[in-house]
Amino acid sequence: MRKTILLVILACLLLLVPPARACDVNLFSIIAGTSKTDAFSEGITGLAQAIRNLGENYTEEKKAEKYLFELMSRWVDFSSAFNQFPPEWGKLDPAWGSKFSDLGRIIGEIRRQLDVDPVRAHDEMLRFSRRLSFLFEAMPKTDRARVLLDFTHSFDGLWSALFDQNHDLLKENAQLLINSCKALQTLVGENEKFLAANMVAWAEQIRVLSTQVNVFKAATLRMTLTAAEAEFVSLNEKFSASIPHSDLKK
Repeated sequence: MRKTILLVILACLLLLVPPARACDVNLFSIIAGTSKTDAFSEGITGLAQAIRNLGENYTEEKKAEKYLFELMSRWVDFSSAFNQFPPEWGKLDPAWGSKFSDLGRIIGEIRRQLDVDPVRAHDEMLRFSRRLSFLFEAMPKTDRARVLLDFTHSFDGLWSALFDQNHDLLKENAQLLINSCKALQTLVGENEKFLAANMVAWAEQIRVLSTQVNVFKAATLRMTLTAAEAEFVSLNEKFSASIPHSDLKK
């Protein structure tokens, strides 16, 4: 029954796909905690809001210009403050510097593509949002937050596989997404099991697509990834609203 429902939803998405949210701000709240008193969390929150503003207004020239400037300004301040001087837990991440370089490169790509290819620019905004969360990898966190970050890694790999038309990478990350779904199922309460079940259903759809030889020749994969990631954003929104403060690492 669930599979039938997903196929109906997917058919509708193929006709009309709404713009994906450019930043999953609830994911940052779940990982970092609800307290935003430290400078690093404040900086991340500012960047998250900036990329979200740009993602919601990238088709309007004047607004896009304004929010791109805001993003770049916030990035310069954040990078200057934390690239060379990370939080104590950030010092344990051997890829800390390369993550900053990657994020800076993505902002440059957004700037280059915004007028030339707005759809590509929006894809890069989503990539920036995902990889911004990678800065939290070495941060102490709850098991649930760790698994949700694994979801983001899987989605990042899946989108990279689509853009590069890399079948092996697609299969690998489809399986990683399923693994994350299984892990999440062990970490949710009875009243949240349906949320995990919805993600399992989407992950299975992606796994099936990853086995198809001509998967990159149709729009189905892109639409399915968009819908699945939107479900993930919705899941995080519900988790963020329901998880008590004591369940979050400060």
